[in-house]
Amino acid sequence: MNVISGGSDSDQQRDGDFLTHDQRYARTDEYVNLLKRLWTASGAVDHEGEFCRFKGASSNVHTFQQPHLPIYFSGASPAGIEIAARHADTYMLWGEPLEDFATQVRMVRAPQSKWRGRWAVTTAWAPAPC
Repeated sequence: MNVISGGSDSDQQRDGDFLTHDQRYARTDEYVNLLKRLWTASGAVDHEGEFCRFKGASSNVHTFQQPHLPIYFSGASPAGIEIAARHADTYMLWGEPLEDFATQVRMVRAPQSKWRGRWAVTTAWAPAPC
C-alpha cells in the first residue's frame, strides 16, 4: 500500500483539506496505526484520536501478508521522514542525481533505525518528454 499524505497546501485546500503540512503527517500516522490495528484485530476496535473516532469498528478483510500489507511511503520533510520511519516497509524516492539520492537515503536511515531494522529503498524514474 502506497501511503500519500497529500500534496501542496493549495491542492489540499481545493479538496477541502485545510490541515497544515505537519498536521497531515500526524493524521497519516494515526490513520496507518488504525489500519494496522484493524487488519490484525480479532474483534471490534474502539478509537478516539485527534483525527479519527469510532466505536466497534471491525474489518471483514484481513491481509494475506502478515502482519499486514507492505507499506510504501515517501516524503522528504522532517515530518514525512519521521512518519515513514515508523511505518514504511519500503521508502520511495524519485530518480535524482546520485549524490542527491545518497544524501536522501542517509537522511531517512537515521530516524528509521530507532523504530526497527533497515527498510528497503526504491526509486521511480519518469522519462522526460522530448
